[in-house]
Amino acid sequence: MTVEGVDSERRGYRDDVKQLIIEQYSNNPAVKNAAEVAAKNFQTSITSAELNQADTSGVVLAAVQSSACAADAAGPANIDAVVEAVNRVYARTFNTPERLAARKKFSQAAKHAAVLTYDLSACPKSGGAH
Repeated sequence: MTVEGVDSERRGYRDDVKQLIIEQYSNNPAVKNAAEVAAKNFQTSITSAELNQADTSGVVLAAVQSSACAADAAGPANIDAVVEAVNRVYARTFNTPERLAARKKFSQAAKHAAVLTYDLSACPKSGGAH
């Protein structure tokens, strides 16, 4: 097993995470979308291309923006379900000590992302994962 794992469909996150999302969130498209966005953002943080960057701030800020958009699109009625979904996706994505270490390395390489801001007016107006 590698830190990155298997993404047989090249969707941006591992097959085991996809299975979790399908099993748990297929009945709520807004929550499913937020889970998929989280899965892509989390997976990005443990890919070799990102881990080799001297400064991951841009990737961190882009993840914050896309996550904020997905949560906003899900709406207030789904916020608890979105939080639960993101937490489950996090737990599944970082399910080994090696993956957690990679995540830590990625986070520590964010030199200019101490204040994580986002702009909801920059969110796409259509549905679907970002």
